Amino acid sequence: MLPRVHPVTATGEGSPLQSGGRAAPIAGAAIELDGLRPYRAGAPASRIHWAALARGAGLLERRLRPEGEGRPLVVLDAASPIDADDLDAAVRAAASLSHALARGGGCSILLPGDRRATALEADGRGWPAVHARLALVAPGPAASALGAAAAGAQAVYYVAARRGARAPQRILRGHGHQRIVLVVPGQLASRRAAFSVAGCRGYVLASGVRAAVGA
Repeated sequence: MLPRVHPVTATGEGSPLQSGGRAAPIAGAAIELDGLRPYRAGAPASRIHWAALARGAGLLERRLRPEGEGRPLVVLDAASPIDADDLDAAVRAAASLSHALARGGGCSILLPGDRRATALEADGRGWPAVHARLALVAPGPAASALGAAAAGAQAVYYVAARRGARAPQRILRGHGHQRIVLVVPGQLASRRAAFSVAGCRGYVLASGVRAAVGA
């Protein structure tokens, strides 16, 4: 059975989720705009920003970045749940968060055993396959590619099936301007949750992203 998608409900002030990326994707391409830079000899003419040239700003080219970089990342850690209900809650929370973030502009999700994150687009691309895979998640450790996937993310939503779990130190040490959110079944006694979803609660461990949108 496919995991149900639940609403993400704020439990405090403000909006629970961050926007999906800094720039809109180019339709049909695996790249996104990431600002402008001085034109480099030999760069394709398609990258030239003609509007800037017309304004007298000189010859500039569009800077591009790989698809998925800068987007929010949802990570599912299915290790050591107390029972099947907690694993089910974590899976449904990961499904709900990734669905909401994708609809808000796109995101990526890293499932147990994956070597790279899967992109989810605002138009629904990628979602059916990920939704089906979420239905088959069994207890097991988080993906080994966590560090690489999180490095370029705008925000990281770390969904753990284990009550009282902590976000990995490799994420917390290098968060920079990222927003880091730990999502777990039940509650953490020492922290105030920012939102609830599918029987889990989300706790902001680091808040570095400026723009926010509702789920």
